[in-house]
Amino acid sequence: RRAAVHLPLSVGLTVTLVLQIWIAALAAGIRLDFAHLLGLGPLIILAASAPSFFGICVVREGASALLFATAGLQSSAGVTVSLLFGSFSLACSLPGALVMLLDRPAGASGPDSERALSEPGPDVSLAP
Repeated sequence: RRAAVHLPLSVGLTVTLVLQIWIAALAAGIRLDFAHLLGLGPLIILAASAPSFFGICVVREGASALLFATAGLQSSAGVTVSLLFGSFSLACSLPGALVMLLDRPAGASGPDSERALSEPGPDVSLAP
């Protein structure tokens, strides 16, 4: 039952990320055919999900260069597409960051807000 909800959401998210890679390639003047896009896109996204010390960039760009070279394309094209993909992702997340920075809880701007935040709330423990 949960899979009926999660599977379409996962596929939809993957499709939008692959389309974002395609748009990044078009922006760089790199023509990816549909077979390359379906083969490279999910693998680049998978590589981007690997944790690394320096953030996602190093792993994603390296994987893109390797995958593009393996597919018979220039590895520099893979790095370019990957950098544009990361830039698009960052630009798309900035409005959410602004909302988080500018959003304040209701009533937190008045003179009593500090006192209200420092007072203990009701006991909500679940112990009997």
